[in-house]
Amino acid sequence: MRFVVLGDLHYSDYSTPELEACRDRVFRAWFTQIARLEPDFVFAVGDITQWGKTTELEGLKAIVEETKIPFIAITGNHDCYTLNKPELAPFFLGDNSSVSPHELYTQFDRGCTRFILLDTAKPREEKDYGGWLSDAQGQWLREQIANYNEHSDFKQLMIFGHHPLAHTTSRSQELKMNIENSEIVFPIFQTLKRSAGYYFCGHNHQHSLVHQAPWCYVQTAAPWDCLSFRWVAIAEDSRADSNPITIETIHFDWSEESLQQDWELAHHGIEHFTSKPWEYANHSGVRVWAEEIAKIDG
Repeated sequence: MRFVVLGDLHYSDYSTPELEACRDRVFRAWFTQIARLEPDFVFAVGDITQWGKTTELEGLKAIVEETKIPFIAITGNHDCYTLNKPELAPFFLGDNSSVSPHELYTQFDRGCTRFILLDTAKPREEKDYGGWLSDAQGQWLREQIANYNEHSDFKQLMIFGHHPLAHTTSRSQELKMNIENSEIVFPIFQTLKRSAGYYFCGHNHQHSLVHQAPWCYVQTAAPWDCLSFRWVAIAEDSRADSNPITIETIHFDWSEESLQQDWELAHHGIEHFTSKPWEYANHSGVRVWAEEIAKIDG
């Protein structure tokens, strides 16, 4: 099984049709390149839009459908600035139904792997962009991990949330850059009794990979800032006691000059987005992020 993890996409409305055309060419190029890899899933770890407007959600959905990528998104703080969670529900969690009508979280199994999708975004809190895990969701997560512990058929536990746990990945020690009640969430994670667990997050716009047994914390940067994404492969071998997992950082092919121009215009046109210059995004993606290629035994 192979899947992609995309950082914060920040699909945004623009003031002119010309800028929106640039935006869509950028996203179409990103998703087309991913589609060629034929992943089983494409997980977007929140902030898939800039303001959570229906026009942004519908625009992104149209490109997903056009490129036919198996897209599964979780909520980020930006996605919750305009609409409430029930209104956002049709655009998140893929084909999986939410456990709660008030929050957007769920789980599903594929082969020997259990996937858990969390909702760490506070509802309609533009100025409070830190993360939070509700009591109900925390109790549900504890039950999911306990169930995983009891079933030897499962070999991998993959959890996805927008915000990192505090004091794990890059910048997660900073104010509003983590799950703010991490002191409650950490003990829940530590109930994992067998094999390794993987927590994939975004929010902080930096690639970072940290191993704190029994968990590997994998933070993925915004493609606007790094022009790259995570590629995760699980070698499903029923004869092995544990399935090896490979996590790579793959750089988008951005050699076409017209696409570079589209990227520059669309990137710098996102309202209230701290953009990076082309040279930073292109060359940092190759030099710095490639150093994080890791092979980890699950």
